[in-house]
Amino acid sequence: PSSSLDSKDKAFFLNQYQRLLHGQGKLEEALSMQKQVLALSPDDQAYNYNIALIYDELGKHEDAYSTSKKLYH
Repeated sequence: PSSSLDSKDKAFFLNQYQRLLHGQGKLEEALSMQKQVLALSPDDQAYNYNIALIYDELGKHEDAYSTSKKLYH
């Protein structure tokens, strides 16, 4: 069996790590991690929603808004 993960699995695990960072209030680190998640799985709506929430909490409302628009198109 191969020990390497495919992009979808990597995105899942990185997203879980991002959630831990977010829960600890490490928003800049969570944002950085979520950007890596989206690089692996750019069309996943849950991952886009997560980054919109992080942007909003960081006061980056324009980024939150533009990301949120992607969820409805």
